[in-house]
Amino acid sequence: MKIAVNPTGNIEGLQVLRAIAALMVVLHHARLSVPGSDAWPSFGEAGVDIFFVISGFVMAYTTRLADDLPMRGRLQAAGMFLRRRVIRVVPLYWLALLWTSRRELAQRHVSTDLVKDFFFIPHPNSAFHTWLAPTLQQGWTLNYEAFFYVLFGATILFGSRRIALLLGALASCVVAGYLLTMAGWPADLDSAAGIARRFYGDNIILEFGYGVLLERAMASAGTRPGLPGWSFWLLAALGFAALGLGHGLGWRGVLEGLPAALIVWACIQLCAGRRMPVFELLGAASYSIYLFHWASFGAVKPLAAALGGLPNGPAKVTLLMAAHFAVAVIAGLAIHVAVEKPFTRWASRRFGGRTHKVPAVLSA
Repeated sequence: MKIAVNPTGNIEGLQVLRAIAALMVVLHHARLSVPGSDAWPSFGEAGVDIFFVISGFVMAYTTRLADDLPMRGRLQAAGMFLRRRVIRVVPLYWLALLWTSRRELAQRHVSTDLVKDFFFIPHPNSAFHTWLAPTLQQGWTLNYEAFFYVLFGATILFGSRRIALLLGALASCVVAGYLLTMAGWPADLDSAAGIARRFYGDNIILEFGYGVLLERAMASAGTRPGLPGWSFWLLAALGFAALGLGHGLGWRGVLEGLPAALIVWACIQLCAGRRMPVFELLGAASYSIYLFHWASFGAVKPLAAALGGLPNGPAKVTLLMAAHFAVAVIAGLAIHVAVEKPFTRWASRRFGGRTHKVPAVLSA
């Protein structure tokens, strides 16, 4: 089955889901920031699960021609893949880290934890010792992404066996983490062994594998599923319902990862051949929204202070939640347009690398 892309070269359903997933995370963190917002949906954090499935899908899709290359071509492809991932992900994340740590840096104090953050090394957050999160709290997902990119880039060298090796490696991490737990290996966060077991042995990493499997299954299918259009709406709705029901029950990579994969599949089918400019824009800006939304919440503090004397009724809570949404989207769009797009374009031209021996799709 040929996966349809829009005129901008993106898969429309994935752009829509990037936007939705980013706004789900904004909802989750806004809910934590607004007193009295307990009645609002609590599963916005599951936007991360959708992001992970999308990541696996996109990585498989953009490297789908690498299997047919000779070893030298696969080496070039792996190098280009990792270089492009660094250009796309690292600079904006580092900028967000610098902004989050600006007071610490102004005092000329650079902690060991901050150095680890810049190199995607998981560690306990000083404010929440039981949580393996960087100084920029939502950056824990980038530590997983970096791990997946390195693993994925390495498997490109193995040609047609790479997908099996990748899925085996992800499953092995989870199995090893489970077995080490059963064997009484360190589970605390005071040792490197305990951190590695807790972080890299978490079943959430299976979600990248779901995305890869989904892309391979869709690429192998001869035709689009012969289902009526409304059925994809139903499947997407069922996926979101299952995502909400499974949230917080444990085994996140299964109870939330599988519904996320269903949502991705249904949304790709549902949006094929459609144009949704607003979602395309928000999807393109989703990385900036995701990295900077929590910092942007500071702009709501004057409004929250002005309303401080009022009870936390539905009207006040709704107004503050809407304000958090608005500043997150505005800030994310501004950073995307003013910083992310021009820098990524410049860095891709300067460092992205081009070679006629590597299929053009690998540079996507």
